[in-house]
Amino acid sequence: NILWFSSLVTSLSSASIGILAKQWLQEYSGGLSGTSRQIARLRQRRLNSLIKWGVGTIVALLPVLLQTALYLFLAGLLLLLWNLHHAVFIVVLVLVGALFLFSAIVTLLPVVANTCCYISPQTVVLYRILGNTRYAIHRSSVWLLGVLDPQDGFLWVKRLLSRIAKISRNVRRRSGGNVLTWR
Repeated sequence: NILWFSSLVTSLSSASIGILAKQWLQEYSGGLSGTSRQIARLRQRRLNSLIKWGVGTIVALLPVLLQTALYLFLAGLLLLLWNLHHAVFIVVLVLVGALFLFSAIVTLLPVVANTCCYISPQTVVLYRILGNTRYAIHRSSVWLLGVLDPQDGFLWVKRLLSRIAKISRNVRRRSGGNVLTWR
């Protein structure tokens, strides 16, 4: 019941926020009159305001909220079926597992393959997390390389760290350090 009610609240929140965002965007394009110059200035001011207040991020989070609601609902369904009937539970578990596997694959593919077109907000967040992790590994391995003295018998550690630093530097260079985008 906790999972189902959480799913209900999440999906209704997504719908409510979506309605608000639609109203915001309607206000963006409404009430334009005057000369072309005045209209252009007003539209630019409104656009700057939308960007400043993160309306794009809010709109991008709506599908994530809906997917979260779906997974909460499916988890609650699986728990119910576990207690009711094991055969039905297994069939539904396989179907939910296939959906989860598909979602995981299409979320991870753009992080691994630069030419993949399955970019979503989850993928961008994951890409940023992995990019920051790679950078932290690179910086810490470079720092440790400077600290370790080969005379101390840690030559194998130094070689390993230099290999890690080289790999992480090459990965960052290949990605260009940029966030995935269609632009």
